[in-house]
Parts: sequence; structure tokens; C-alpha cells
Amino acid sequence: MSAKCDYTAPLVLDALTVAESSFKKSPVISYISARATRASIVLKKPYMSICLACQPYVFDSMISNTAFHGSGLIARLVYCFTVSNIGSQRYDTQPVLEEVTENYKKLIYKLLNDKFTYHDENELYIHFDGKAYNEFVQYYNNYIEPRLLTDMAFCKDWGGKYHGLILRLCGIIHFVKCALNGGNPVEIRVNLDTFCNSIEIAEYYRNQVIYAYSLGDVDIATVKAERVLNKIRSKRIQQIRQNDLYKLCRCTLFKNALDFSETVDMLEEYSYILRTTSKGANNKTVTEVIINPQIYR
Repeated sequence: MSAKCDYTAPLVLDALTVAESSFKKSPVISYISARATRASIVLKKPYMSICLACQPYVFDSMISNTAFHGSGLIARLVYCFTVSNIGSQRYDTQPVLEEVTENYKKLIYKLLNDKFTYHDENELYIHFDGKAYNEFVQYYNNYIEPRLLTDMAFCKDWGGKYHGLILRLCGIIHFVKCALNGGNPVEIRVNLDTFCNSIEIAEYYRNQVIYAYSLGDVDIATVKAERVLNKIRSKRIQQIRQNDLYKLCRCTLFKNALDFSETVDMLEEYSYILRTTSKGANNKTVTEVIINPQIYR
């Protein structure tokens, strides 16, 4: 998501202050970057969007690089980690309805046409109505800011820009609604319904970024547990002796059977498995591992 988005007209959404109920920025200079290590950068109309598709390990290497992390780039992106559907995909998946495709195409053409036929150099402003503005201020004060010290404490750089993401989403949704209903987005105020729509989407991205930043600090115990679970799922195991499970999962992650047993303890603690013991041959204790069927759903 760009720091400044251009939709249907030179629209400016600025989240640097919540003191006004409008989305605006100086029409003279839109972006200034002044650093001691390089010459200043001044961009009057910085319109740019970036879309990256990469494996999670690529992001892991980015966030682990202190210099790159400190540049502020990764704090300006929104993240989406899709749920894998491997094993449940169908070859005969139904296509998107032609009516839906056509309506979407018309909407995009309408937005692009309005954008490229606007030639005025003056920037346009959109505004919250009274209710939406008050809700935004309350949401920022009572929800966003306190969370920078709790679940967003380790991604404060991204969390500090979270309210800006909400404002940009408000602007996008507002313009789409106006395009669908034939309204003027500048004359019509952004209402509470649109603000709530943006919160719902923004909350999804907030949860995604919390997961994204956690990739740079993976607990080795979790890696071991996932190794065991993946082996169990791949073999569709319902019940197995612990010794046999150890042989199945043996790799460099586990130093010995005792180390493996600690991982099994963790899986039992979180109810992935249940263990029972009985006496076997030569009066030896046999540990049976019963798999929770929920892991296959």
C-alpha cells in the first residue's frame, strides 16, 4: 500500500495528524526525506504501489537484516500469508461468475476513466462526517495507541502507521462506493459505515503483520513440534508407539530420544496428542500416542 494513493483523482490521505476531520496534506510539497547520510529527497506527488510475491524465508532474511529493517521499508508494506490448500484442491473448480467479472471490469474502467480525465493540478480533499471522525479519534486513542505496547510492541514501526492504513482504506472504499452510486466523492462525506468497513479489512492486515514479524524469531521448540505434526499428517496416523514415532521423525533436530520426548510433551500439553502407558514384553513400559483427529480437519 503506497504512502499516498492516486484513485480517480489526485487524492491525498494523510494520517500524520488526527486533529482534523479531513484527509489532506500540503498541496505544495507532499513528501520530504532529509537524511544526514545523503542528499534530501523532495517528491511533490509521490504515487507508487508495490506488490511483492515471495516465500516467507525471503521476508525472514529481510527482517533479520538490521540495516534493512531500520530503513523503514518493511513497515510501509501490508502483508498477506495465504492458507495453503494443498491436498484439498479440486481440478474442476468453478470459475468466477461472468456477471461478477463484468461488473468488476466496469467498476475498474470507471475508476481509471475518472482518474485519467482529471487534469486539474489542484489536489482534492475528502472528509469524514462528524460521527465517523469521532469514531476514528476514539479508535485511535483507545485501541491503536495502547496496542503499540502490547501485541504490536515488536512491530511498532508498522503499528505507528496503522492508522494511516485505515485512512487509505477509507478513501479507497469511499471512492468505490461513490463510483457505484454515481456520487461525487469530494462532496459526499466518508460515513461511519465506510469507516467500519475499513476497520474490518485493516484488522486482517494487522493480524497478518503480527505473524509476519514473528517469522524473524521462530522458537526452535515450535519447529520441532511442527516437524512431528507434519510427519503424523503425512502418514495419516491415528495411533502409534512413541518409539516408532521417534524413528519416523528422526533427524538432526532431535539429539536423542529424550530430546524427542520433550517435544512430545509439548504436543500433549497443547492437546494435539494423548499418551497412555502399559506394560509390554519383559515388563517394559510401552507408551502409546493417540492423535487428536482435529488435526486432520
